[in-house]
Amino acid sequence: MSRDEMTKDERIRIHINFNDLSIYPIALNEISKLRNSTTENNSKNSNEVKSYMVESTNIYYEAYRHVLMTLQTTKPSSLPFKQYLAPELDFCPESTHVNVNPPKYTKAPGFQFDLSALCDNKQNLTLNVANTHTYDDVAKKINAYSRLDESQAKAVISALTREIALIEGPPGTGKTVVGIEIMKVLLAENNRANIGPILTICFTNHALDQFLEHLLDKNITENIVRLGTRTKSEKVKNFMLGKVKPKNSDIPILFQKLENIEEEVQDIKTYYKSRIIWNDVSEYLKDTHRDFYNKFSNVTHIDLPSWVLGANIIEEIDEDSETEESSDEEFDDEEIDDEETDDEETDDEETDDKGFQDSNKEKNEESQNKFIKVQGRKMHEFEKWLIGEDIKKIEERKNHWLNNEETDSDDDEFINEELQFVKNYEKPNTDRSLNELLEDCSIWKMSKKERQKLHDYWRAKLDEERLLYLQTKHEGCRQELNDIYDEERRQILLNSDVIGMTTSGAAKLQNLIRYIDPKIIICEEAGEVLEAHILSALTPSTQHLILIGDHNQLRPSVSTYSLSMESQIGENYQLDKSLFERFVDGNNAITIERTRLLTQRRMRNEISELIRRTIYDDLDDGENTAKYPNICGAQHNVYFIDHNHPEDSFGDSGTQSHVNMHEVKMVVEMVKYFVKNGYTKHEDIAVLTPYSGQLIKIKDALSKSFSGEEAKIVIISLVRNCSGNKYSSIGFLKSKNRSNVLLSRAKEGMYLIGNSKLMASKSLDMWAKVVGILHKRDPSQIGPGMPIVCKLHPDCKEVVTKPEQFAEFCSPNGGCRSICNKLLSCKHTCVDKCHFNDRDHKKYKCRKPCERFKCGHKCPKYCYEDCEKCNSPVENVRLPCGHISPKVECWRVQDNVMPKCRFSIDKVILNCKHQLRNVECWRVQNDDLPKCESLVNTRLPGCEHKKYVECWRVQNDDLPKCESLVNTRLPDCEHKKDVECWKVQNNDLPKCESLVDIPLLCGHTLYSAECWRKQNTEKIECNEPIVLELPCGHTLPKAKCYWDKDKENIKCKTSIDVPLPCGHTLPKVECWKDKHRQLPKCSASTNITLPCGHELQNVECHKNEIKEEIKCTAPDDIQLPCGHVLKNAECWQNKNKEKIKCNDTMDIPLPNCGHVRNVECYRVQDKEKFTCDFPVVIKSPGCDHTIEIECYKKDQSENIPKCNELVDVELPCGHTLKYVNCWKIKDNVEIKCITSINFTLPCGHTLENIRCSQKEIPKCNVNVDFEFPCGHKLKNVECWRKESLKCMEKIPKKLSCCEHTIITQCSKSVDNVLCKNKCGKQLKCGHDCLNKCLGCQRRSMSQNFIFKDKKLEIKEAILIRRTRHQKCKVTCKKLLYCGHMCKEDCHMGECRRSCNDKCAVSCEHTKKACNKECSEPCAVCAKQCSWECKHKGKCELSCGIPCDRLPCNERCDKKLRCGHTCAGVCGEICPPCADAKCAPKEVKNQVSDRINKTTFSKVDWNKERMIFLSCGHIYTMKSMDNHMGMKDYYEGSIDRGWTSVKLLPTSTSVKTCPECQAPIKDIKRYGRIIKKCTLDIQNRKFITKYDGELRKMSKRINTIFNEMNKSRNKLKNELPNNPKLKPKEIVLKEHNVAYKGLSEITPYYYFESIALYHGFDDNSQQVWLSHVGKLLKCYEELINIIHSTKKSPHKKAFEASLNINGGSKAFLSRLDNRIHLIYLDAILEIIKIQKSLQNEVSFIVKEISIKESITVGTNDGISIKEVWQNFDRRLKDSIQKHQCHGIDNINNTMRSPNYNNAEEEFKNSISYRLDKLWNDTIWKALNSIKVNRLEGLAKIYRFNLSNAAEQFYQAQEEISPEMVKNIIEIVFNELEEEAFLEESESAKLPNPAERLHTDELNLNLNISVKFFTLM
Repeated sequence: MSRDEMTKDERIRIHINFNDLSIYPIALNEISKLRNSTTENNSKNSNEVKSYMVESTNIYYEAYRHVLMTLQTTKPSSLPFKQYLAPELDFCPESTHVNVNPPKYTKAPGFQFDLSALCDNKQNLTLNVANTHTYDDVAKKINAYSRLDESQAKAVISALTREIALIEGPPGTGKTVVGIEIMKVLLAENNRANIGPILTICFTNHALDQFLEHLLDKNITENIVRLGTRTKSEKVKNFMLGKVKPKNSDIPILFQKLENIEEEVQDIKTYYKSRIIWNDVSEYLKDTHRDFYNKFSNVTHIDLPSWVLGANIIEEIDEDSETEESSDEEFDDEEIDDEETDDEETDDEETDDKGFQDSNKEKNEESQNKFIKVQGRKMHEFEKWLIGEDIKKIEERKNHWLNNEETDSDDDEFINEELQFVKNYEKPNTDRSLNELLEDCSIWKMSKKERQKLHDYWRAKLDEERLLYLQTKHEGCRQELNDIYDEERRQILLNSDVIGMTTSGAAKLQNLIRYIDPKIIICEEAGEVLEAHILSALTPSTQHLILIGDHNQLRPSVSTYSLSMESQIGENYQLDKSLFERFVDGNNAITIERTRLLTQRRMRNEISELIRRTIYDDLDDGENTAKYPNICGAQHNVYFIDHNHPEDSFGDSGTQSHVNMHEVKMVVEMVKYFVKNGYTKHEDIAVLTPYSGQLIKIKDALSKSFSGEEAKIVIISLVRNCSGNKYSSIGFLKSKNRSNVLLSRAKEGMYLIGNSKLMASKSLDMWAKVVGILHKRDPSQIGPGMPIVCKLHPDCKEVVTKPEQFAEFCSPNGGCRSICNKLLSCKHTCVDKCHFNDRDHKKYKCRKPCERFKCGHKCPKYCYEDCEKCNSPVENVRLPCGHISPKVECWRVQDNVMPKCRFSIDKVILNCKHQLRNVECWRVQNDDLPKCESLVNTRLPGCEHKKYVECWRVQNDDLPKCESLVNTRLPDCEHKKDVECWKVQNNDLPKCESLVDIPLLCGHTLYSAECWRKQNTEKIECNEPIVLELPCGHTLPKAKCYWDKDKENIKCKTSIDVPLPCGHTLPKVECWKDKHRQLPKCSASTNITLPCGHELQNVECHKNEIKEEIKCTAPDDIQLPCGHVLKNAECWQNKNKEKIKCNDTMDIPLPNCGHVRNVECYRVQDKEKFTCDFPVVIKSPGCDHTIEIECYKKDQSENIPKCNELVDVELPCGHTLKYVNCWKIKDNVEIKCITSINFTLPCGHTLENIRCSQKEIPKCNVNVDFEFPCGHKLKNVECWRKESLKCMEKIPKKLSCCEHTIITQCSKSVDNVLCKNKCGKQLKCGHDCLNKCLGCQRRSMSQNFIFKDKKLEIKEAILIRRTRHQKCKVTCKKLLYCGHMCKEDCHMGECRRSCNDKCAVSCEHTKKACNKECSEPCAVCAKQCSWECKHKGKCELSCGIPCDRLPCNERCDKKLRCGHTCAGVCGEICPPCADAKCAPKEVKNQVSDRINKTTFSKVDWNKERMIFLSCGHIYTMKSMDNHMGMKDYYEGSIDRGWTSVKLLPTSTSVKTCPECQAPIKDIKRYGRIIKKCTLDIQNRKFITKYDGELRKMSKRINTIFNEMNKSRNKLKNELPNNPKLKPKEIVLKEHNVAYKGLSEITPYYYFESIALYHGFDDNSQQVWLSHVGKLLKCYEELINIIHSTKKSPHKKAFEASLNINGGSKAFLSRLDNRIHLIYLDAILEIIKIQKSLQNEVSFIVKEISIKESITVGTNDGISIKEVWQNFDRRLKDSIQKHQCHGIDNINNTMRSPNYNNAEEEFKNSISYRLDKLWNDTIWKALNSIKVNRLEGLAKIYRFNLSNAAEQFYQAQEEISPEMVKNIIEIVFNELEEEAFLEESESAKLPNPAERLHTDELNLNLNISVKFFTLM
């Protein structure tokens, strides 16, 4: 469809994909904004249509964009060199030659170039640009004094004297050398005055880097700046502008900000697909979706039952306790491993990569489930909501109740509540829209899909806001940083000598270049640079342009072939014609004279002739090219390998390239061949090909690639060849320029591969001549193959026509196929084929058998291998001690180095009388017996403690310090701590670290601080946040309290606007700067009129104050006192024109010689004396030679230079030395002889080719065999190294500090080697120490170890007796009370850790194990016990209760499958057959009768009864009855039978199999014993669990109290100021809430849902829950504990039994009293929580009273303060209710008949809890109650007070005896007054009567009554 056919309604859909997913939110937002703006625009102007054009090109537009923009914006009038670049000429058929003017800066009066930098000996040489007649003379002097040839010298002169200079350099003529010499002159110290930075530009980065590297290598300058980042040169990288580090203090701050921003963005990108967590979204929801925030912050009972999400309070406590339980060890093996890491790394020689993992994969997996994978972090309700944890839990419980129909829930409100909720629950499956979800805050009723939808919306919002914010912030920081860097870069560039950049970079940075205004621009390889690129680099300030290149080589590259000069159409455009070529050719415009370099020093004559006779007819060869050696391995140095193999197809049809696979293979084999012939350096071989397709194929086959540089050997693959019967084209190979480059790269050898006829026929003016030259040479250098020759065997010549023939004619190591046969040093001959590598055979390995052994045994190694010692065994060798060793190595017998005798001697009696066994004989012989390690129980010095100490310590009186812990009172406080005994003796007590609250001087309190800090309270800095008012009047929020002491010195950083005297205002100045008058200078822009009358515009205002000091830079012409005029001078110089030196030059005749000299005017004015520098020739004194010197030196003998003529000298040694400077002979300078001689060294060896004058004795490099003092030998060692060699043989060595050994080098000392072996010493527990030996050494003698350079080292190499070890790491394996093995590390005493195994309790009804965590108490079976037999009947109790029937001793009368009668007991499961033939072998050998120690096979099973255990072992009934302790459970005996049941014992233990220790179970005969044990275990589990939980809970509650106290300020600030209050009747309405099974406990949700039960608004409820939520969670957990105490395992079991048969209630009296104590403790904790809640409410009421603004109420007249006061009253009522219940419960307990028989410990515990309740409640009530209230109480309740009550009250100080008597009298008289009584006259009471409300009196006095009843 065309544009005209499209209607305005038609749209084009564009699909956009972003690689970075984090961009989507931003992009969608921007598109949305664009769409809205477009809609608005269309509505305003429907006819306005925006159009866009998209163009696709095959070039990188960015590379040309800046050039094109520069050309567009450049004004023609500002273009320098306009007369040359764009001359205004009439049409002329021929080019016009023009003369080029000198550069403008050289026209300054007296300007001269100092050329001494070019001279080797720094001769004084100058160039006067104005005097053109001296150019040739100066060029000759340059030629004479420097290394430049004549044409190069002329090129330098031409470049310095023309404002546009052209230097043409054919290949190898040294264009770069000339450019460097020009730079050397321009950068000379005397020439730098008015030049400024020199801009160097090149087309490619590679050429630019090369040019700059030469400047650095020649030490011309290091003040170089390289612009651009695409450099590959390591040298130049250090001079890149990006390496500049400005000295600005803001830069590190800005970089840190950028880094932080980028890290945040990276985090957003990394976790884009992951779920956000609560910490991410909480602030956003709090600000924008407050209702959702409230729902997630506090999940109430109304929202969701607490069991769904689970209470994690106990888990938090466990985590806290685990954190606190850090290792008490002084240091452990992990620490030692860290210390040894460095050493281990140095020892390892290999690294296993298998140990590494894919870190990115881990990150991705982690990001997918961000908050699920994080360990150790509690999941927030938001995160549980997102993954549907509530739905999953409810469904699980629902399935549980459906699968378990039998539920005993009639009396359990908790189970009923859960069951009812589950039955009514419907799984949410809705899919509402996002808008609907945002309006509905019922988060727990949303489906998973809806939750994910909300989550994605919130995440996108967070990312969008954050990314936009970060983007703005990043751009601001980056702009600020760029401004700093730009300014610094400008200064650096202005102060630099050389600025290097590419031509495209010059266009890109045009503004920067204009700022610098370089006067000189040098362009390298100008023939390859487009004219537009050079024009875009020019600035109006450019005065000198030097172009160095060669237009006969490569032209500039253009992407459109039709615009190039090689196409017919392109001849009209000539886009690839460089400015250099245009100036040379003229192109019907103007031509500029060029200087051509004429001597090439790269190619040998055979190569240079090819381009000399075709292109450069005047090109000369340098002398060095005649000295090149012939190419090794080739018959010709230049050769054309002619072939007619056709081209191959390459890639797809659209690829414009060519490939010839025959040439590819040939090139590869030729490269390999030359490499084998010794051309191994990178610069030795280069491969050239004109086609990219061929280059790709060659690169695939070779690792080398050609970078355009010259090389010794160049192999050229021409590619093009015949195709079928017709000759093909040769493409752009017919171009002279490209062919010139191909043929001029080689130095010593060049080999072309192609079709010579095709090349000659298609290129008559170039290749035809080249092929003709090669044909005419004798011999011809064109042939069908590569002619090769072996340099070691010259007769071996071959012509290789196929690539495969290289392998056929040549050996793998180079050379031919002949055998080497050179005699080796071992007298054998080399058997390898001819090889060029290792001609001296130093690396050659002779593989003939070794013949060097003299002992008669055969050496197993090859000749080239070092002979080791003969290890052949010699049998039955007698050792010095007399014992005979069965086998000894041969070398030991020869060297008489016998091994240590390992024969064991049974006993050696030590001085201490202890005995050692199995001591090796060599220890006895060497008197090297170990110290006695026997443990002796010894009293330690200075104390009464005893300890087991090694015997040797006792003998040496080296007893350790006593480390027994002594409970000691610490100094300066009353705290106690367990301290090591030796510290107590030395009075070296530690500081007290007990946590206390310290009141500070400022009034604040420092909570949980170390006790020792109380001593210096005045030095403690209070960090409590306060609002600090500063002297300036501003306030500093969240200031630290201690700042108040020094607030005068606090800098106020509040931003203010400060008016300045100049009238301007400084905005946003920090307040402290104004106070201290440290204001910045006024930077407002203004115009200043200087005293001279000129005006400075846009100058900073503060400069007005110093305008007299400002130098006016306005241009002005100044007439100097000498009469000359200084043009374009700066105005300020007018003041001091007398001091200006006039640089105009003038010619003056010199007085002594008459020569004329051109000097500066100021020198004449200063009457300076001049010397004549005119060169004259004089005779050198002392010889016949002549020298040329300056005129003024001819009469000064001391200034006459030395004669440098070269002469031959005969030296005293007899040798003749040629080319010696004449002056050295006259001055008797010592001349060293460099003639090579042979020299005999002191060691006897002779070195060849040593300089005769060498005085120092050279090192001997002859290889010899060397033997170390230790006996080890080393072969083929350079003689001079013998003195410094160390034996590297690996041998075992004993460590200095322990008995262990390591394998190490023979010469290496082990004195400071750390032992890494396991310790191995026996611990007190009997196990071997498995920790590292080093750790035990450090624990035993830590003073012998130091850290040096972060490495652990040994101070003294002494044997350390390891007495202190780390905790034993062997598994304990003791039997726990539950029957499992303890799996903790070995420990002393009772196993205290909870069991982590699975519970194994089971019965015949469940048919499977409980499988809970063993530490969790499990339910007992309530079904009928199945133990029954015909003799004793059946058990009437439930399955989980200890059986009450008697065991039956009768034999089972059943028949087994085998036919034998059962040997088991009646009522038990029949065991295996007792017949010996039926029993397996392992059973026969088992000891079954443990009383008589009789095996199974010998027991008379006709008399005995068999008990078969579940573990498979079999015992007699008598053995098992005795083992199980039946006498403790039944009356009777084993033999006569059991007659009656005993009372159950108080304590039991797990009964296990005598053989395998497996717990005994499932034996009905022992059901009473097993079930009693199981029940006791369950009860112990119950007590352990809930007692532990209660302790943790108490600790957690105290922690929460502290947190709440610290967060009161936050609570105060978050209280709503004007809440929406509910009607008064709703607020005051009483709600009867209670648990059905726990009516005495107020539910936790009564204090949670305060909006429902107490009339609060929702915001107040959320603030309340945020403050006390954790405390309410503890409340809920305590209720669960209380509920569990009422359903303990004993109680459940006995109740189940009573329900079955109505049995005796006697079992209930044996409930564990500790369960009751847990119940009471939970009640006390609940009271404590309620009191804390009441305190917080009181605080809120107090704060509300302070805030006068919070007085708004409803129409009913109730205020928020009254609502809180009403809540406070209800809390007090609840507290009193629970206190009364606690006292009532204790009363019932003390009245129970079992109380008097209870243990004393239980009674004391009850009394203690009663005291707590009394102290907290009753006494406070009595103190607050007046007398009349007590009287009324006594009347109402009519109590009979006992003497105990009177005694108790008399013990109290607050109540007098008269008061007690009065109360007793009133009670006994049973007064009948209704409510209140007047004060009795007989009672002497301290306070008057007070009328109180009757209900309140009853409630308060009810508390005291409870106690009276107890008395």
